[in-house]
Amino acid sequence: MKTETEYHAMVREDGLALFGVPEKQRTYEICLEAVKQNGAALLYVPDKQRTEALCTAAVQQYVWAIVLVPKELRGGTLCMAAVQQDGKMLEFVPAEQRTLAVCEAAVQQNIGALIYVPEELRAAVLLAYEPQCTDVTDRIMMDADCPAEEKGRRMLLSDVDAMRNNIV
Repeated sequence: MKTETEYHAMVREDGLALFGVPEKQRTYEICLEAVKQNGAALLYVPDKQRTEALCTAAVQQYVWAIVLVPKELRGGTLCMAAVQQDGKMLEFVPAEQRTLAVCEAAVQQNIGALIYVPEELRAAVLLAYEPQCTDVTDRIMMDADCPAEEKGRRMLLSDVDAMRNNIV
């Protein structure tokens, strides 16, 4: 049997080595170290060691770890960390955590996240959307200057520009 120090060294090198640590030896500190090295190690973290902080650390290291996080531990900080890395992770954010701030961050990171924004927040999120190109009209007219050439995205940006003009 290895010592706690040896287990720390194992998971520091490879977080997934948590699998080889006997469950009784999977302390919070060892589990935290493992998920910081590899967020997918959350798979091997015992339920009693799963806290929002530990799960947030896992998601910050590997965004897809959010699917391993129990819904009751998907708090605001964890959800914000996930959507800032990949906006489409909004799909896995519980309804009560889909706040305006979280939805804006998701859409800013990936416009495709708009499909997961609650209907009642969609207009506000679109108004806050800041495309990468500064002038939306130029972006629509000149594909060569625009990194995203998808017709649907150009149309959406045109709608955002129209909404801004109608409100201002």
